[in-house]
Amino acid sequence: MCCAFLWKGAPNSARGAKIVWDVVCTSKECGGLGFRRLTAWNKVLALKLIWLLFSAAGSLWVSWVRLNLIGNRCFWDLNPSSSGSWIWRRLCKLRPLARPFIFCDLGSGITAKFWQDNWKGLGPIIDLTGPIGPQALGLPIDVVVRDAISGPSWRIMSSRSRNPTIRLIKSILPSPENMIESLHDDTYLWSPDHHAPSNTFSAEKTWLALNPPSPVVPWHRSAAHKRQIAQLGINHYCDLLVMQHS
Repeated sequence: MCCAFLWKGAPNSARGAKIVWDVVCTSKECGGLGFRRLTAWNKVLALKLIWLLFSAAGSLWVSWVRLNLIGNRCFWDLNPSSSGSWIWRRLCKLRPLARPFIFCDLGSGITAKFWQDNWKGLGPIIDLTGPIGPQALGLPIDVVVRDAISGPSWRIMSSRSRNPTIRLIKSILPSPENMIESLHDDTYLWSPDHHAPSNTFSAEKTWLALNPPSPVVPWHRSAAHKRQIAQLGINHYCDLLVMQHS
């Protein structure tokens, strides 16, 4: 009854409590209580599962997913199978959110997808050219970077076409010499927001990239400090919020 009265103002039911969760679920420095929405936090953890599909070659779960759910298809554009679990379908729905965070550091080019992976730092090349790109260049949508090379140069370099799509791709492609001589496989890195690409997943950096902090409020030190009695702190915090919105 006390809890119901605290949240709603009536002792019989706590349903319909008027709580500004967008404010409460922010850090204490920003005027909140330091809570995190479970939905948003689960999204961060789901992104880690997507990251593992590219980085954790020794994982049993990753091996099973690659064999049974992905196969020879590209993860970025495959149609989730109806035989897959609801978790798999939920992961596939997060692909647009995860894609900007995954960067491919080229080695030999035998793994990275020419069109679908972000190996130039400009995003997937298919996003630059649009759906017409593979047809204009004569390269299949599922081709790997290494197969786009013919001899010592890129296949499209011999083309004299004035097609703007071909000219655009020519202008951004690097020299393939280092790739031809490389004995190392391609490496996928995690790069949330402005952070440098890393071979480890950071939940904290990913959270901040998806949930940028609000401006710091000048009164946060008076509302929350280590030696404060919890209940008094909550009451003081509520009083400050009322003053801010009155």
